[in-house]
Amino acid sequence: MSKVFTAYFGIALLLAAIGCKPSGGDSMGSMTNNSSASTMPAGMTYTCTMHPEVASDKPGKCPKCGMELVVKK
Repeated sequence: MSKVFTAYFGIALLLAAIGCKPSGGDSMGSMTNNSSASTMPAGMTYTCTMHPEVASDKPGKCPKCGMELVVKK
């Protein structure tokens, strides 16, 4: 019973580690940790709903969680 539990636990850890990797491409690209809109060029600013410190001047995915960036209001 202990070996079965250990095997399942190991598989769960492996899957969790694979799922936590950032998506492909440029991990930070034009992203910045500065939430100040004054550093962004004129126009729209995109941000992550879960990580408001992430900001971009173009749409894309959050480098922290992979969610789509939305227009900052």
